[in-house]
Amino acid sequence: MIISLLFMFVADPGLQQVHVEGRSQATHIDLSFSGRPTFQAFQSQAEGLLVVDVVGGKRPAGFPERIPLHGDAHLRLVEHVGSRTRLLRLELHTAKGVSSSARALRGGIRLEVRQGSKGLRVFQASGSRLVEPPSSKVEAPRSPPVDDSNVKGLELALKKERQETNRLRQLIGSFRRHSGERTAELRSLDENLSERRAQSKRRKAELKAAGKSLSEVEKKIRLRRQEIVKLQAAEADAKRRLDQVKGSSKDRGAELNRLELVELAHRAEITRLVREEMDLEQGDTAYLARMAKLQLSVKSLAKKQKKLTAKAAKRANVLKSREQEAAGLKAEQARYRRRIKELDQRHAKIDKGVQAKDKELEQLRGKLDVLDRELGVAIARYEKAQKGLGKAQNEEADFENRAVALRARIAKLVRDTADREAQHGQANRRLGKQRARIKKLTASVASARNDAQRAGVQLARARKAVASTEQRAAALSQEFARLEALSSKAKGRLSEFETKLAAQRKVVQALRERLAKQQAGLSKVAPGAKAAKVNLAKLKREKQRLKAALKATQKRIDNRQKNVAVTRRDLVKTKAEVGRLNADLASLKRRQSSQLDRTQELNPKRQLKRKTSVKKTRKERLHSNGFGGAQGAITSERVAKHKVEGAKKSDRQTLVKRVGYRPVGPERVVIHVQGKPKAKLKQISETTTLLEIRGARSVKTNGSLNTRRFGGRIHRISSRYKQGRVRVRITHESGLRLKSVHKKGRLEVRVR
Repeated sequence: MIISLLFMFVADPGLQQVHVEGRSQATHIDLSFSGRPTFQAFQSQAEGLLVVDVVGGKRPAGFPERIPLHGDAHLRLVEHVGSRTRLLRLELHTAKGVSSSARALRGGIRLEVRQGSKGLRVFQASGSRLVEPPSSKVEAPRSPPVDDSNVKGLELALKKERQETNRLRQLIGSFRRHSGERTAELRSLDENLSERRAQSKRRKAELKAAGKSLSEVEKKIRLRRQEIVKLQAAEADAKRRLDQVKGSSKDRGAELNRLELVELAHRAEITRLVREEMDLEQGDTAYLARMAKLQLSVKSLAKKQKKLTAKAAKRANVLKSREQEAAGLKAEQARYRRRIKELDQRHAKIDKGVQAKDKELEQLRGKLDVLDRELGVAIARYEKAQKGLGKAQNEEADFENRAVALRARIAKLVRDTADREAQHGQANRRLGKQRARIKKLTASVASARNDAQRAGVQLARARKAVASTEQRAAALSQEFARLEALSSKAKGRLSEFETKLAAQRKVVQALRERLAKQQAGLSKVAPGAKAAKVNLAKLKREKQRLKAALKATQKRIDNRQKNVAVTRRDLVKTKAEVGRLNADLASLKRRQSSQLDRTQELNPKRQLKRKTSVKKTRKERLHSNGFGGAQGAITSERVAKHKVEGAKKSDRQTLVKRVGYRPVGPERVVIHVQGKPKAKLKQISETTTLLEIRGARSVKTNGSLNTRRFGGRIHRISSRYKQGRVRVRITHESGLRLKSVHKKGRLEVRVR
């Protein structure tokens, strides 16, 4: 919603309507735009051509490119689309010697051609519509003088015609008010529809987020399953290694048993040999050699036994380390089994939760599909009702067109009434002359009879004109009665549409309640619903803040416009008063000067001085002391001195010129400062920017400030000299940023 609001404020202005109205002294061409247009107008080098460039403007499809005005005068609409800019160029072609100008209106531009014409035309995207055909100016025939009774009758008829015109104007005003109320209701309905569509989009986005969260949960489940598979593979590898260790420990145990048996056999042999030795000691010496041999064999066997015991100890140590490794592998296998069991349990729980969530999401999707179908039906009904409202709106547009036509007819009647008033004034003046003649020529009866016959003819003509005016007024009253009947029918249709819309609103409210329940269920299921609600609350608060800021800004703009209007009225009154006083002062001065001239002419001393004075030459007028001749030189020296001082003063003086808010590429120039000053630009608040210029002795500000030229964004530009520096204060809208640019011989302050 915030993005749509910003887009609405930033969107390019589009041309909507061109209103051409002919007047006695000028022709007005009013162009209405959808936004606030920023434009630049300039006279082309070709004579009779005014060019107006509208920044970002565009001509809608179906709009005429060339609009004829009167004679050879016409208006062309040309679009220029570049890589970075877009312009709508308005070319106003007029005859040679005819001047034209352009100025800003509220939401549009007015082009004025200072050449009289007649007719009222409106151009839209569908083409043109001729409200009042232009007619050639027909001079009213000069009527002979009439008497007082005929004049009174004409005045009564004119009064009745004016009353009828006022009544018709009141009817048109009431019809405009009713049509404005209907358009406001249609706008509110459009806003409600846009809000519902935005709500449906948000619901779809929430469903999409829930689907994303579900896909993330499924991804986590897949990762856990892969981890379980890896752990199972590691467990199988550990089992295999444990079996290998067990097999090797069995072989080593058998080898150890064999070595122990060999050692026992050696020990038995040693005991046998010891016994034999003992027998030899008890026997004869024949056995001594054998005993020595046996001792040698015993020593060798002892060495072998030591080697075998060392080897057995070494193998026992290896077997012990292998047994310790097998115990560690058994503990690791038990730990792996416990972890696999826990993962199986968690996987079973997650599977159950996922299945439950899948079931709930399937149910919610089914319910949301039903709600989407119901919402589609409601939207179709609403669009049908909107089409009906569109028909009613078209009828209202037709009524408005007829009202424009009636307004044009009323304007024509007013002009005819003014012409008749002028004729009555002429008739009154002629009647006064005729009365003077009658007073002077009372004896001329024949001329009086002729005057009476002329008055009778004029009275018959006036009666015919009054009858035709009454017929026109009756036709207008019938047309207004028919329009009132059509408006009552349109009101009935609108009331029917309102009842249908109320029923649709009830249906939509029920759908909203059901959707609220479903959203409550989704908030329990989807973990991101709470965050979405928090974001929605933030967006709502931001929207309310933007609405409040927009309302405050609009109120501030309205107050400023009211103050500007009051100031303009006071300025107009003051200017009129000053002009009147200047005129009185000029007339008084003229009278005084004329009286002074008369008194001087009548003065005998002055006449005598004129007679006695003798004209002297330039040389005779000069004195011998040089005062007479040196006076001119002194004057020239003073003039030169004043010129030098003025040049120095102008060098020390800082000239600040308010330029206006005109387009210069992507930037806009606000003010010029002549010379090459040392300036510093700083922003002291959101709505105020200060430009400080050092080394200046005084300041002068040129150019009147017109807020319409600035597009309403720059509010005030004022300069002040204080403590050897000039401070130029620029008051503008909040958020506007300015920057200073040094050009050749001047400093420019531009809008970023």
